[in-house]
Amino acid sequence: MVIGSLGNDIVFEVSKNTVKTLNGLKWSSSAKYAEIDRYLKDDLIEFQGCELESISFNVKLNASLGVDPLKEYVKFLTAMRNGEAMRFVVGWKAYGKNKWVIESLSNNLENYDQKGNLLYCTFDVTLKEYATR
Repeated sequence: MVIGSLGNDIVFEVSKNTVKTLNGLKWSSSAKYAEIDRYLKDDLIEFQGCELESISFNVKLNASLGVDPLKEYVKFLTAMRNGEAMRFVVGWKAYGKNKWVIESLSNNLENYDQKGNLLYCTFDVTLKEYATR
């Protein structure tokens, strides 16, 4: 069962053969204000719009759960290096009003087998809103 996706190539799913999920989803938004100094009066602030939104989450990939951890991580890495703007969907909900790019990845390559194959990894993903003109 597909539970979400990032673009077309990165799919989060759970089935009897495969577990590829995301955890700890955090969506951040903030506004931008300019501060105006006034002589002998309180300063004023002026709304100047919104900052770009960001989303962060972590992914745990385990070979014993039907996933090739390195192959799946490379999908994220390739999308980041290519600057791909992608839709981020969880359930049937597309997050944000724009597409997203992968701003950063932080990976812990944790367990290997005797042949050097990656068995388990966890990594943090940070997405940044990709606003158009």
